[in-house]
Amino acid sequence: MEFNFSGFLGAVIAVVQKRMQEEKDMLLKASLSSEAPPTPSSTEPRSSESEALDAENPSQGAPAAPADPSHLAFGDTERRTMAVEVMRLLFENLGSRAIMALQEEQRGAAQAATKPITITRTLVVSGGVASNGFLRHVLRCMLDVRGFGHVEVVAPPPRFCTDNAAMIAWAGIEMYEQGWTTDDGVLALKDWAVDPDGPDGGILGAPGWIGPGKEEG
Repeated sequence: MEFNFSGFLGAVIAVVQKRMQEEKDMLLKASLSSEAPPTPSSTEPRSSESEALDAENPSQGAPAAPADPSHLAFGDTERRTMAVEVMRLLFENLGSRAIMALQEEQRGAAQAATKPITITRTLVVSGGVASNGFLRHVLRCMLDVRGFGHVEVVAPPPRFCTDNAAMIAWAGIEMYEQGWTTDDGVLALKDWAVDPDGPDGGILGAPGWIGPGKEEG
C-alpha cells in the first residue's frame, strides 16, 4: 500500500494561514478604530545615558517578536490540540488501510477452504514514524475494536526507528562497495520504488547506473 498525505498537509496549512490572516485583519481593524496610547518614550524625558545605551543596543526595550507568527493566531493549548487531532486522523487512516487488508485476507481464507491460507498475526511498523507511541496506541485500539486482537503490533525500539535518509545512505554504501556507480547525468527522483519486479524496475531501473566492472562511456 502507498500513502500520500500531501493533500492533508496542504489543508492544515490552509487552516493555519486563514486563521493568521483573520488575526492580522482583526488587529488592523482595531488599530484603525482607536488611537494607540502614547508610549513612555514619547512622553517621558530621556537621559543622555539612556539615549546612548539605546543607540548601542537598538533592540533593547523593543517588544520581542514571536519566532513563529502562527503564535499570534493559536494559543499553546489550541496548537497542542490541533497536533493531536492531525496525528489521530492520519493514524486512523493508516489503521483503516491495514484493517481493510486483513479483512480481505479473511474473505480469501473463507472462500478457499480447501487449501491452506496464511493468516497474518503480526503487523510490523518501522521507519521514523514507528517511534511515535501514539501511532502504536491507535493501531492497537483499532485492531482490538475490529476483531483483530490476535494481530500483534511490533515496532523496533525508538533508537532504531531511524529516518529514511539513513536507510538510503546505507543502501548507497552497499551498492558502491559492490561496484555500482552512476554517470554525470543522474538526477534526483521524487518517486523511486525498491521492488525489482515493479513496472519501473526498482532501484536499478532508473537510468544512469554503471554496473560493476564497467566504465562510463
